[in-house]
Amino acid sequence: MSYDQTKMEELITKVLDFTLTSHTQELKTLDFQAHANLLLAAKKSQAIADFLTDCTIISTNPQDTCYFIASKVTIQAGNFPLVDLSVQITTPEQRNYQQLTPATLNFLTAYLLEKHLMPDPFEIA
Repeated sequence: MSYDQTKMEELITKVLDFTLTSHTQELKTLDFQAHANLLLAAKKSQAIADFLTDCTIISTNPQDTCYFIASKVTIQAGNFPLVDLSVQITTPEQRNYQQLTPATLNFLTAYLLEKHLMPDPFEIA
């Protein structure tokens, strides 16, 4: 789905207005497609925010950060093969393990598959 610049700016403005001021009245005037686009844009904005938060945590102490990475490939008859990536991180400041967000895990999974550092489930299947 592509947008021209004006529509995208209007959509971003509505997302910000809805997020910051919770004006639900505006949503009542939107048609179904505009409402769906608004929710999609809000979801993408949240995913970007989660990813940037993870980047901040990771970059605070790059030398002292410990990563525990596990991957699992699931192949079931009649279904697409799935790759599950789990990353837990811990830093000297945070003694508890912290999971990376789904947005970051999706990015890492795509990167690892592209660089062939993780088995491609379609090749295994």
